[in-house]
Amino acid sequence: MNKRRAAAIAILAVGILLIAAGIYRGEIDAIFKKAVIVCMECIGLG
Repeated sequence: MNKRRAAAIAILAVGILLIAAGIYRGEIDAIFKKAVIVCMECIGLG
């Protein structure tokens, strides 16, 4: 395995770990609430 591929796998693993930490902390609810507000504003309903 070359260095570039190893770095890509390491970055992917860190990203997955951080996403899992956010879900564990319950931050997914806040993300979805903000996404709904942004989408409603984009289509002119917010």
